[in-house]
Amino acid sequence: MHEGESEIIEIIEPYISELISLLAVVVSVVAGVRAYKANKLAEQLAKDLEIEKKAIRRAELIISEEQKVAASKRLTMVLGQKLELLKGNSTLNELYPGEQERIMQCLSVLKDQNEQQDLVYKLLDSPSTGDDVVLSKTAFADRERLRIRMQADFENELMSLESMKARQSA
Repeated sequence: MHEGESEIIEIIEPYISELISLLAVVVSVVAGVRAYKANKLAEQLAKDLEIEKKAIRRAELIISEEQKVAASKRLTMVLGQKLELLKGNSTLNELYPGEQERIMQCLSVLKDQNEQQDLVYKLLDSPSTGDDVVLSKTAFADRERLRIRMQADFENELMSLESMKARQSA
């Protein structure tokens, strides 16, 4: 070693532990800043994800409602056709006693649902729609059950209409 180097080492040697401690503090501060930034980013991503999930729940409810409305319109159409067929044929009325009254009741219920549709759309357009996960999923399931029942009713009424038409022409 050179004489100049050994003098520098002698001067620095008592402070090495302080330098190492200082370096550890600097590394710790840098790690803390990075952890803070990562935490803020994770919080923002969680907020964004919740907003996206809410939008998906809302979209599911709106699509389900539109499917229910379409099923309601199909059912109303076939019931109207059956009613017209029955009104013009006394033989069919004898074969299907009480059918006109049943159809009128069904049409009345469907009309009441249709009259409430504006309120349903207003509720679906609310900014809070989709906020409550449990409520949203329950509403979605209820709409789907109703749509499935209406679709089954439509298919049954359509088969009944075809049967009536076949008997009318026989």
